[in-house]
Amino acid sequence: MSVLRDKTTGTAQFRGALEQIAILLLTEASKDWPTLASEIETPLAPMRGAILTRPVVFVPILRAGLGLLEGMLRVVPEAEVGHIGLYRDEVTLRPVNYYCRLPAGLAQSHVVLLDPMLATGRSATEAATLLKAQGATSIQFICVVACEIG
Repeated sequence: MSVLRDKTTGTAQFRGALEQIAILLLTEASKDWPTLASEIETPLAPMRGAILTRPVVFVPILRAGLGLLEGMLRVVPEAEVGHIGLYRDEVTLRPVNYYCRLPAGLAQSHVVLLDPMLATGRSATEAATLLKAQGATSIQFICVVACEIG
């Protein structure tokens, strides 16, 4: 976190640190994802493994959420990706949707919503509302930092 917050951190170093943090966050966030036991053959002997019961869809909130995406895809490379674009209306201070591109089958998927900063929660709430409107029922939100309102 210190690397991310240091004003002297360069772009490449920032991206690398954010990718590492994304991997750590997803490792923790995925520990309770439902799995099915699976028997696999290794070169030495059979072993029990686990398979995710639902496909995973990563949905970064543009543009900042894209910074988390690469690390997440390193952990779950088979995941699909959707995008939600929001900006804040400067008069109402409410999020406004300007882009929403989501894969089909959200109702059967585990959706992971990505935004590095949680402040008021309005963007995350709006994005979750859009996901639910498209059929998503299993939604998890991952952020790097959060602050109190105000």
